[in-house]
Amino acid sequence: MVMPQARDLADLIVRSLEMLGGKAHRHDVTRKAIEIGAFTRAQLAEPTHAIAKRRTYPTELHYRMSLAITHARNAGLIERVERNVWRLTQRSS
Repeated sequence: MVMPQARDLADLIVRSLEMLGGKAHRHDVTRKAIEIGAFTRAQLAEPTHAIAKRRTYPTELHYRMSLAITHARNAGLIERVERNVWRLTQRSS
């Protein structure tokens, strides 16, 4: 199964936040990114590879989206405004 790398999903995280009004809870950002991404059924169904993380991340895409949030933050495109709440930065505009 070929899965996209988390760093390649950072732009999808930014697009998700744009669609959600620029600020949203982490869960909503991830859900929207998976919804708008062009993923196959197999990718959507792939269980998390990290067995210890399966309670937190039901699929590998959920896990990689979480890592993509970190990549987007490290690139200065998004910032955390409170626990589990993210918003776009001016750099992402």
